[in-house]
Amino acid sequence: MKSMDVSQTTNDSAPTEEPLPLELHLLHWPLVQSGWKGIAFLGVLLAVVLLIHNYAQQPGMAPIAVIVVLVVTVWFWLPVRYTIRASGIERHVLTRRQHIAWANIADYQALREGVKLRPTWSNSGSLYISWNGQRHAFERMLIAHISRARKSSGSSVSRKSSRILSRRKAT
Repeated sequence: MKSMDVSQTTNDSAPTEEPLPLELHLLHWPLVQSGWKGIAFLGVLLAVVLLIHNYAQQPGMAPIAVIVVLVVTVWFWLPVRYTIRASGIERHVLTRRQHIAWANIADYQALREGVKLRPTWSNSGSLYISWNGQRHAFERMLIAHISRARKSSGSSVSRKSSRILSRRKAT
């Protein structure tokens, strides 16, 4: 099963390069996609619950520990679907949707397995989206749309983002 796809329609805004896709669909689900790391993570979670149960020596502590571990690690259990468009990034978790406009992304950092985005409304939190084999298309969309949003809003590019942009343009 392929976890994401690029739409067949394209946007001809960049005639010198291959055109940007109009939409890119990504799935981020660590439980399914992380392989042996996911199995190791499950083992660590189980060990934590068993340690709490053994050291607390109270029968009621194990269910409480399980609930706490599940709530704290909800990002691992739930699939998150992302739709990347010219208007921004749409995040779908269960029945909840969140739209993040490109102008609302303060900073981003390209990592080995994904990209970390920092929204303008968040002082400490960030949003991680894994590449899942679509790094080239997603990076091109990210750079083009964030640059366009910043030019139209008149905001400056952060230092980290400008380094990424200049590295991408140089290659």
